[in-house]
Amino acid sequence: ARMADREKMAEMLRYFTPEQMDRYECYRRSSLPKPVLRRVFQAVTGTILNPNGLIVLAAVGKLFVGELVELARQIADDEGVDDLTEIKPAHVREAHRRMENGGLLFRPRKKTLFRKRGA
Repeated sequence: ARMADREKMAEMLRYFTPEQMDRYECYRRSSLPKPVLRRVFQAVTGTILNPNGLIVLAAVGKLFVGELVELARQIADDEGVDDLTEIKPAHVREAHRRMENGGLLFRPRKKTLFRKRGA
């Protein structure tokens, strides 16, 4: 299965424009800083993340950022922004808003599971 996936990927890469290839190479080289992820996770959850969990968190974070940027790029394209022009913060905010409205973002529950008596 891995060999077939690699062959499919190689075939796809042959059709990339130079701009797409540059973008793909930047994506492959990028990573989220693990010390920052560890601190944010600990601040939000109050627990310490083990090294394997940190790797998973970094991978999921990178996927999320990739999807957000991809949607922001589509929004910029829809507005007539040239493909080589950088996306603006407004495009990223709009992409986030669309993801949120589409139910693609995790949100804490609005209702509490347990209520205090007399409240």
